[in-house]
Amino acid sequence: MDISNKQSGRSNDEEKILNGPIKPISKAANKIIYNQMEKSVCKIFGDNEKVGTGFLSKIPFPDELNLLPVLITTNNILNEKDLLNNIKISFDDDKNVKIIKFLPERKIYSSFEYDTTIIEIFPEKDDIKSFLDIELSLEKEYLKEQVYTLQYPKGKYCSVSHGSIISIDEFNIAHNCSTETGSSGGPIILLNNFKVIGIYKGSKKSNLEINFGTLLKFPINEFTKKFSKINRKFLILVLGKPGVGKSVLAHEILKKPCKENIFRRNEIEFIENESDNPNFSFLIPGNPEIYIPDAFNIMFKNALNYINDKFKTKQPENYIDCIWFCLTGRRFEQSEVESIKFLKEKYSKIPLLLVYTRALYMEMVDSFQKYIKELFNLEMIPVLAKKVLFPNGVEVKPYGLDILLAETIKNCKVKREIFNN
Repeated sequence: MDISNKQSGRSNDEEKILNGPIKPISKAANKIIYNQMEKSVCKIFGDNEKVGTGFLSKIPFPDELNLLPVLITTNNILNEKDLLNNIKISFDDDKNVKIIKFLPERKIYSSFEYDTTIIEIFPEKDDIKSFLDIELSLEKEYLKEQVYTLQYPKGKYCSVSHGSIISIDEFNIAHNCSTETGSSGGPIILLNNFKVIGIYKGSKKSNLEINFGTLLKFPINEFTKKFSKINRKFLILVLGKPGVGKSVLAHEILKKPCKENIFRRNEIEFIENESDNPNFSFLIPGNPEIYIPDAFNIMFKNALNYINDKFKTKQPENYIDCIWFCLTGRRFEQSEVESIKFLKEKYSKIPLLLVYTRALYMEMVDSFQKYIKELFNLEMIPVLAKKVLFPNGVEVKPYGLDILLAETIKNCKVKREIFNN
């Protein structure tokens, strides 16, 4: 059951294997556990000479294609005040000591309730390459499942302790792996797949044989809510042919001056509201050429490239909360039909609203609306962004903006709820 001294390079006195109630495990399993101890579990030097345990993992992050590398420990070892300074960690024998520098761009989360701290890691800057796999789908069937914890008891060598899950209550997980002072922050790992399910945080004085941890899916969910799209303004991608009034519409909603009659080509216009009402930002890609059949696809690709550069993300479509496809005139062009089909099929998770701009004549709007309903099963929202004054003195006031905004907000909230859960 124990990791061999030959593998670890320690004497019998140095080899600290904290045994627990578990069936013998294979040499192959011992090898995996030793590799985890050596490369992914670290000693953390907290404030006031506190020493605890931490581990390196990669967690799901809604805005990213790849998993996000992080260092995880307890709030007791590293709290928000500690995180304003550089963090010292070491691997096993203190010969491999690393400094995790305080950088404002790091995503940092610390919760007293969950007793968990999560710190974003930059593998190249921090010279860290090895991470533990994580399991976030833990359910009641894992009760009595065999687990082990990796830890630095009394701040000495990294050790393994075996046991099993006793109970799961909300975000708390009880287990009987033995622990010591300094074990706080260590990963609780399923033996059947070697994946982390929780973080050890302590035991009750009334029963020292039962230890408690936090199921990681709860603090990780809070972490992603804090740093993902939820804290940004709703990002609306506005597509449409030249001259349909995309910029005018966005500027009128945000009450910003707009330079009219400028057909931008291969440019991106990003308009953000300084206030929270409405809580929008608009991304309007310029039209490459008026008569290029693939113009809308080029506009969409340019928008994704812009988002990728601005937000440093590998999955830019997750940042788009809603698409406005602006239409005007008396008929569809084939490029518009194909582009709407493309958006509905390939990016079905992004809400798509068809906006009929410059809607002066309702009889034409009604006819177009019926055609759109039959073709796409979508409703069209008629809008007039600015008032129109005819030579004969007849004035048509703006309308439709409130309906458009209400429908957009509703769809944006649904989109974010899907991606943040």
